[in-house]
Amino acid sequence: MVEGVHLTPSFLKEMMTKYSTCIPFVLYIKNKNKHGERFAVRAKHMTIDPRFNKYINNIQHIRTIQEYLLKKSEEILIPRIENHNVDRSVSLIQTTIMRSLHRIQEGHAIYDTQQKRATGIHKVFQSIHKNQLSSKQAQGLIHQKVDRFKMVESFLKSANHKADFDPTFERKLTQHRLSASFEALPVNIWECGEFVEESKDNKKQKMQ
Repeated sequence: MVEGVHLTPSFLKEMMTKYSTCIPFVLYIKNKNKHGERFAVRAKHMTIDPRFNKYINNIQHIRTIQEYLLKKSEEILIPRIENHNVDRSVSLIQTTIMRSLHRIQEGHAIYDTQQKRATGIHKVFQSIHKNQLSSKQAQGLIHQKVDRFKMVESFLKSANHKADFDPTFERKLTQHRLSASFEALPVNIWECGEFVEESKDNKKQKMQ
């Protein structure tokens, strides 16, 4: 793996022509403030103060270079990833690489030498990117309400095979009610666990 802003799209075209397994990506940060925050870790005092951070002091030049790379990479269909979430970016890259290598193994080219465009990589990347959930979508899926009755019903149906070993199991399933699973049951703590012996001793004392 090789990375760096010096890897211009024109240079990557040469690399993809020479090496059939060269799979490039362009990472970028759309939001200017978020982009500046990333450079804080490179400063000696971990600051975004332009007086003490040369990257922040030159952020506009950096943004101009980014815009150029994005424009040129789009022209030759190099995948562009907005790097606002590192885990999501890594997942996109890994999946695109694996599927692209699989296409190469099947005899398909990922770079069109005639059009001089990364059509094969672009096709793979677009397919993955389209089906990938955003952070908000994933969070919504996690927190969406679950029908508890259907959940238990599904579990019970999957357990039906146990009836082959227990003749009474099928009858127990048909008699099951979800509400019964959540009913509050009266419990006498003096007849449970560590209190049993104490309860017996109290009864003996009363009888005496």
